[in-house]
Amino acid sequence: MLPINHLLSLVPSRITATVIRLQENLWRDLVPLTVAASASAPDYVPLAVAKKLRRATVDGGTVWGKLFDQRWCRVLLPRPADGKVFFNWRDEAEATLWVNGAPYFGLDVAHRFCRLPKGARELWLECVCVQSGVWHQDATGLGERGSRFDGAFLCRRDADAWRAYHDLKCLSDLMLDERRRENPLVPPLPSGMGEQTPTDKVSPFYRRLLRLLDDAVNELDRRGPRALSRSLAAAYAELRRDQPFQHCALTGHAHVDLVWLWPERVGELKAAHVFATVNHLLDEYPEFKFAYSQPASYAAVARHAPALYQKVRRRIASGRWQATGAMYVESDTLLACGEALARSFTLGQRGFAAISGRFSTLTWLPDVFGYSGSLPQLMKLGGAEYFFTTKMTWNAVNRFPYSSFVWRGIDGSEVVAHVTQESNYVTHMRVADVKNALHGHQQADVHGEFLLPVGFGDGGGGPTDEMCERARRLGGLPGMPTLAWDQPENFFARLGRLRARLPVHQGECYLEYHRGTYTTHGALKAAFRATERALQTREAAAVATAAGVDEALTAAWKRAVFAQFHDYIPGSSIAEVYAEAVPELRALSAAQLGAARKLLARKTGGGAACVFNPLPVPVRRWLDEKTFVHLPPLAGDTVKNVTVSADDQVTVSARGLTNKFVTLTLNAAGAVNALEIRGKKIPLTGPLGALTLYPDRAANFEAWDIDRQALSLGEPCAAPARITAARDGAGAALTVRRRVGRNSAAAVTFRLEAGADVVRVEVALDWREPEHLLKMNFPANYQAANARFGIPYGSILRPQQPGATVSEAMWEVPFSRWLAVFDEGERDGLCVVSEDKYGATVRCGNIGVSLVRSPRMTGFEYHRIVRKAGLARLQPDTIFSDLGRHVIRLAFGRYDAGAPLERHPAALADTLFTPPARYRGAPTPPSAFAGLDSDGTLLPCWALPADDDPRAWILRLNEVAGRPGAARLRLAKGWAARAVDLLGRPLAGKKIRGGKFDYRPYEIISLRIEPSNG
Repeated sequence: MLPINHLLSLVPSRITATVIRLQENLWRDLVPLTVAASASAPDYVPLAVAKKLRRATVDGGTVWGKLFDQRWCRVLLPRPADGKVFFNWRDEAEATLWVNGAPYFGLDVAHRFCRLPKGARELWLECVCVQSGVWHQDATGLGERGSRFDGAFLCRRDADAWRAYHDLKCLSDLMLDERRRENPLVPPLPSGMGEQTPTDKVSPFYRRLLRLLDDAVNELDRRGPRALSRSLAAAYAELRRDQPFQHCALTGHAHVDLVWLWPERVGELKAAHVFATVNHLLDEYPEFKFAYSQPASYAAVARHAPALYQKVRRRIASGRWQATGAMYVESDTLLACGEALARSFTLGQRGFAAISGRFSTLTWLPDVFGYSGSLPQLMKLGGAEYFFTTKMTWNAVNRFPYSSFVWRGIDGSEVVAHVTQESNYVTHMRVADVKNALHGHQQADVHGEFLLPVGFGDGGGGPTDEMCERARRLGGLPGMPTLAWDQPENFFARLGRLRARLPVHQGECYLEYHRGTYTTHGALKAAFRATERALQTREAAAVATAAGVDEALTAAWKRAVFAQFHDYIPGSSIAEVYAEAVPELRALSAAQLGAARKLLARKTGGGAACVFNPLPVPVRRWLDEKTFVHLPPLAGDTVKNVTVSADDQVTVSARGLTNKFVTLTLNAAGAVNALEIRGKKIPLTGPLGALTLYPDRAANFEAWDIDRQALSLGEPCAAPARITAARDGAGAALTVRRRVGRNSAAAVTFRLEAGADVVRVEVALDWREPEHLLKMNFPANYQAANARFGIPYGSILRPQQPGATVSEAMWEVPFSRWLAVFDEGERDGLCVVSEDKYGATVRCGNIGVSLVRSPRMTGFEYHRIVRKAGLARLQPDTIFSDLGRHVIRLAFGRYDAGAPLERHPAALADTLFTPPARYRGAPTPPSAFAGLDSDGTLLPCWALPADDDPRAWILRLNEVAGRPGAARLRLAKGWAARAVDLLGRPLAGKKIRGGKFDYRPYEIISLRIEPSNG
């Protein structure tokens, strides 16, 4: 017999082969089971209905369903489960196992086996024809004819082999990681063929690790898996002699996309699917802890599986499950208006209070495509102190510099933030996952721990038992931090105590990626913005009529906020999502406007033609082509009473428009080549209002991205133009018609109304250009270092000149409703206001507003593997987004930061595009709100009814230009105001004395207005 092996180069291939051998012996005593299934169907039914459906026996090797179909399967065990037997379900699709009338476990590519509870005999499986664990090695996609089903089995897990496998697998992974670090040129996995990688120049640690592993496998070969585990226990003890410098707080995570590669009804089932799995893992692993955000998901589980929801609430009460996140859904923070974004916090916090009895202190947004500079203030006003994401590590040009930091918003509000660097929200508890996050922790010098979410995300099913096993073993090994399951809010409470030592990040967190989401699926974004405006009108009508809040209004807001989900409104979901979403949002808008009109008519009585101003600012505008009105804030009156003279008229020529404020002329190509506003010539540097067409084929994530190279390839739309002039009682217009690209056509109308100092632009577009981007240009010689962009409540300065890579990376940026370029000082410039467009390129005074883009939709590009079974349901022309007809409305005017507030683009964004509501009735009762006197740019934005008293209401105000000031609120006699936060709680630090108060730059102020006598 030879002496002990001293050729350490032979060890890696031996260990790798042994891991595979152990894995192959984990499961034994397989017993096939008979499965009876209902017919698959696109309409989902609950278990009670499913039990009455006809079922037929299905065999392994069969294919079932079309994409997103549901079917129910019944399995009757030969005898009651003994508490040790496991259930094995083999299907490409996902299924949720129901036991005793409640979801018990989620079965998918990452979760193939589950231990059955003692006494279980009748099993029901809710199957959905979708495979979405896209980050799992076995997620190869459904077949074109549906999901392949390969049977159901009972089996037993070999406890010794299971323990030995994970003992060896963790150290094997450590070995492979160290092997690559010692020699980056070696292949990822060793091969037993040919010359083995030499070990003559490796570290002593690596040599010792190989010796320990080789000796342990010797024990396995001599005496079996128990001996292997005993030998490896000694190896673990030896390897953990040194005290690690860092600690990793693990939290179970299951980032469920409410919509994405599936429609909403599947997302709801996914929530129950994940919740069941996690509830099971909490039984299996006493140390395991889990956190989940999104009250929308909890509500879906409560509807679909109330028994499971009650189990989850008990888990929350025990402290092992944390309901946290602060927002109703994981909202996009760039596209919603400020008030709609605020409502994600109010609905979210009320949801968390109902679920767990308390508000969340943490805003949890791991996968959102950029973070608004107003978010810290909204968080603070919404009861949240901490912020978490992983997404900033996706930056393409400039690395985000911090892991743990204080995030200071544009107004000065500060929250404590943590970004998991070099990792993601889909973390599998591999050695590399932990080490990458460890080495990426930029504040390790002052903050000795980092947070790591663990689980298959994006709807992939959440944590697995394998992850829990690795968490037990990897902590404290050489090069690894200590590991322990914890809750996110506990982690942040510890981090908060270090805030004085943390760096500060000021302003927005701009994501250098996914810039196309500001534009993709324009019809959806238009419907969403219309819903916001309709809700503004509905709530203002409730304020004016003291109607209070009803369930229908709350339900409408929940649907509007649901649409903020970060794969919904950005346009990054599959076609089926938007086939449902756009009609729903349009119907929601119509319903809210109808409800407003009914309130106004019912509460006022009478039958006169009336008009109501839903804005908390006075409005002067044309009601129609013959009627110019002056409307006080939040008031309704007869059309006759509010009609005034416009004191102006518009003259029109073949290529010119003029009123008392504006003169413009078009060139022969149909673009503005001369523009004067309020006596000031706008220094144009090119044709204003011209269209430019860009090839748009992003290298990655086509629905998400606009590549920098594309924006260098634009070609002006130079087809011959036909210009026509028209006039009516309100004003006049010039319309420019031309071909666009190969197959499209546009009619661009420049309209000037009497009394207006802005020019309205309407683009009627028949768009047929796949994989192209269309922009409208507003070029002017305004060369300040920065441009100003509206954001959800507030505005922000971004660089508009070439220079540092931070500036260069902002080739496409988001804006909320308006943006402006100017000379230094912001007293002379040009602004553009948009009804429902959100993306722009701004360089050297040239504003290029993105009107429409048509990438391949999600599911037809990188992600097509997960939806092969559904391709036959869609027509070929639906592969590209946005093809079809669009009506796009913009306006442009002179920008002067010192002009009266009603001329500020933030005010124009409402007064231009939120029309008064017409109704038949009588004037509304006198308003408590007589107006606001301000020496600056504090804009009354929104009026909403209080939810505890129909007479009380909230006036939301926002400073929009970054300037402090003082204001005086004018109220009717018998009314008083006090400052509150977004949740209606008093703000002790904000005093209103005699209606007077100060405000800071970008401050969001909520004033509760109520009878002073109580």
